[in-house]
Amino acid sequence: MPEVREAQARLAREHGVTGFCYYHYWFHGKRLLERPFDEVLRTGSPDFPFCLCWANEDWTRNWDARSGVTLQAQAYSDKDDAAHIAWLIEAFRDDRYIKIDGRPLFLIYRAALLPAARRTAERWRRALENAGFPGLYLAKVESHGDFADPAIYGFDASVGFLPGLGERLQGTADGYRAHAVVDYKSVVSASLALPRPNYRQFPTVLPGWDNTARRAIGAHIWSNATPDAYERWLRGVVESQADVPYEERLAFVAAWNEWAEGNYVEPDRRHGLGYLRAIAAAVERGGDWFGATVNLAARVSAAAAGGDALLTAATRTAAGDLDGVELRERGRWTFRNVTEPVPVYAALRQAAQSAAGLPIDPVCRMAVDPWHSAGRLTHQGVEYCFCSLGCAGAFARHPARYAAGDGTG
Repeated sequence: MPEVREAQARLAREHGVTGFCYYHYWFHGKRLLERPFDEVLRTGSPDFPFCLCWANEDWTRNWDARSGVTLQAQAYSDKDDAAHIAWLIEAFRDDRYIKIDGRPLFLIYRAALLPAARRTAERWRRALENAGFPGLYLAKVESHGDFADPAIYGFDASVGFLPGLGERLQGTADGYRAHAVVDYKSVVSASLALPRPNYRQFPTVLPGWDNTARRAIGAHIWSNATPDAYERWLRGVVESQADVPYEERLAFVAAWNEWAEGNYVEPDRRHGLGYLRAIAAAVERGGDWFGATVNLAARVSAAAAGGDALLTAATRTAAGDLDGVELRERGRWTFRNVTEPVPVYAALRQAAQSAAGLPIDPVCRMAVDPWHSAGRLTHQGVEYCFCSLGCAGAFARHPARYAAGDGTG
């Protein structure tokens, strides 16, 4: 329902989640469970970033132990590659679609099933370039034991998934004999101890795992999972990504609402908002920010005109008192995918005139010789001098924004 999707996006945004990854079910031109995403695409709601993950395996009745029954078979062909990417390009054109250096991020759940993965990747990248994109960013999920370097498929990165780690618990109850029961805290410790691979890997953190709803025998269960342990795992992952280029500084949570496998962060009666609060705590730590806070600060900074330096409230607080710099409020600005107007601050040099008594450019705050200025503009009866045409143009576009300063001629 649209109102549920809106509420989910609002809840995610409020707790530091910066986008959703929707499963995409494409079977040689036939799509299944397509209605929710089609509505997201058609209506533009929720106004929240997203990407797609192609769940490209057969649909079987494994979930109720009838593994021999195929409900929907998967098939591959060159013709279907072309049809598939043509459909995807329309989704990639959406402003909300998550991109890395302009390239749409597209995940494939089981890359090893592609009969000619490198050829498919090359064909799709050419199609994206012909459509005006700088390329396609392909990532394969490390599912079903596929921990190979994504380069062998012609892909750019991998996405971690269910780690086969942790200490198996022993017991006398039937559940311990019928299923694999693993201590969650040992999974966290073992995962954080893994060395980073020599290729780009987007780590994944799971709040828990229990797929007994789908498997009466042979299920996997992570025991002793708590929001605190989950926060420790996610915090460690966030810290490990600090030196990764910003555009590729991604971590996945599996999952938002996979209730049938016991891995979800949506509120429940047991933990309430505990797992979402753990996300919020993990992505903002000790004066260093990740996720939504960094995203917003970067967007505010990018909105600055020539010679301007803009800050969010968070970066203003972190900057503290700076010698010779005044942090002045520029009002509340609106940004796409941000529900409320954002307070914006400008960093200004604390001087109305230079030591020589020269006027100050109101945009870049440089001293300007009025006889050699690049231009002059008058706003509300006050004349302003500019060091460059770029600063004059910025002032002409937003005079009220800069006239609040002290630089007058």
